[in-house]
Amino acid sequence: MNYLKLFFLSLIFLSPNVYAQDLPISDILKSILYAQEIPINDLLYSVTDYQFTLSPSGKYMASIKKFPNNYAIVITDIKPGVVKTSIPLGEYSISNLNWISENRVSYEQGGVLFAVNIDGTEKQQLMSIWKDEKRKYYSAYQYYSNLQSTSMVNGLADDFEHILIETRGIDGFPIIYKLNIYTGEKEEIENGKKYNINYWLADRNGQIRLGIQNDNGKNRFFTKNDRGKWESKNELKLDMDGNSFINQKINFLDFDYDKNIIYVASSVDSPRWRILSYDIQKKAFKDIVLEDEKYDIGNPMDNDTDLLFLDSEKKLIGIRYEREKPYTKWFSKKFQDYQELLTNMFPEYDAKILEWNKDASIIFVRLFNDTLPGRYIVYDSQDKQVRILCTYGNELLKQKLSPSRMIKYKTRDGYEIEGYLNLPQKEGKSFPFVIIPHGGPWARDYWYYDPVVQFFANQGYGVLRMNFRGSTGYGIDHLLSGVRQISSLMIDDIADGTKWAIDQNYADSSKIFLYGHSYGGYAALMSIVRYPEMYRAAVAVGAPTNIIEIMDYYKDKKLKFSYEFWKTAVGDPKDEKNS
Repeated sequence: MNYLKLFFLSLIFLSPNVYAQDLPISDILKSILYAQEIPINDLLYSVTDYQFTLSPSGKYMASIKKFPNNYAIVITDIKPGVVKTSIPLGEYSISNLNWISENRVSYEQGGVLFAVNIDGTEKQQLMSIWKDEKRKYYSAYQYYSNLQSTSMVNGLADDFEHILIETRGIDGFPIIYKLNIYTGEKEEIENGKKYNINYWLADRNGQIRLGIQNDNGKNRFFTKNDRGKWESKNELKLDMDGNSFINQKINFLDFDYDKNIIYVASSVDSPRWRILSYDIQKKAFKDIVLEDEKYDIGNPMDNDTDLLFLDSEKKLIGIRYEREKPYTKWFSKKFQDYQELLTNMFPEYDAKILEWNKDASIIFVRLFNDTLPGRYIVYDSQDKQVRILCTYGNELLKQKLSPSRMIKYKTRDGYEIEGYLNLPQKEGKSFPFVIIPHGGPWARDYWYYDPVVQFFANQGYGVLRMNFRGSTGYGIDHLLSGVRQISSLMIDDIADGTKWAIDQNYADSSKIFLYGHSYGGYAALMSIVRYPEMYRAAVAVGAPTNIIEIMDYYKDKKLKFSYEFWKTAVGDPKDEKNS
């Protein structure tokens, strides 16, 4: 018996967060042990190659490879499609891989920043894990207070000898240095401890332009005044705390090449989040860059919007965000042509253009869909060649998986909800069904390959996921309708989706189950309490079963942001205790 089946069996028999409504054990065993066609290890494919990044010229691709007992940086010569170098780096994981010149990369390992030439020579530690290597220790606190982690902030495109790095110690305050990539000499640029700044943000030219301070549960944005001092005076009112997070109206996204222009997401005077440009000097909004008739763009609770820039032309060339499926709006004809070309070449996939070389003649692309985790390719526009770098889940290419159908249904009060429907790949109708509410609850479900969904579909179940009210991505009213409704309206929306599946003859009304993680687990348990006649069993993983107790924990631990956010979103625990 495979491990995932054992996991679900253990949930059924051992978990206190499982409730079965008069369901015979034999039926549970039959449903869990349904004849499996696709090996579970194929569905839960392993990732051994990751963090691909294209060199400035587009000649090479750097990536990290995980072996059974060690990690390596792999440099691939793209045109011939051969590995130029594999640089073994030991048993500790590698991250933050970046090109710092055409022949040299930086990477982070164990909190330490290193650089190495792509032929494996001149490996150099750029920063130590110790703030003071000569310091002596007389206590554990002195030992840990001397530790620091280092990461790269900006490659400084016009300076081939230096990069911007950030170090962060136990106190949580970041220091920005300008670092020589050959000698390791550094110059301090900004020190977060001087102003209690917890995050620094650099513009496209590598200038530190914003600081963010976490102050007793409130995030304050700092800008530098004419006297060179950092102060919390920003006319955009970007500051926020736990009370205002779910109701915020402005979200900073990125800097333009023009030092006076920034890009923000805003829901001011709009039913949905949209992208605007703002002139810092004139203190006025300049343009509506992009808005959607139905979906949010730049909602800070999603973090699923990317602004795409082309350094050689110093332009914003596209914005990537989520509709019912992932979507990129291109402002560049060249990249729009690339997108259409890739769509025609690979009609069975969605093509996500991830990266490009300096003149955008070579692009790095992820091809994926709802039944395959995808593959990474490089397209060379000069020789019109596609080169496959890596394919995830190779064994799945031979299998027939369940596509995610976009569906809509009306709730009992006439409101329209979107969701995703997956059916088993076999003949018939009125299948046993698993309803999977998403976590959050201020999050959403997406159209991507999901191994849990495919596992259930492979076992003969239909699967329904829905973006009930309170979910992000569908506008302000949709989101705020869920405030103080996690046990009522959201649960009703889930039940109405279940009823829709029954009415459409997709679901067998006598065999409907719930499975969820985090808030999804809470919703699964609450659903079977409120609608015991509709569901046969519920499985909850990592579910908060006592919201008041969790909020008391936030309060006791002085986690003010979390406490105030949840008090705004679900109500004041005092009111519940006294009711």
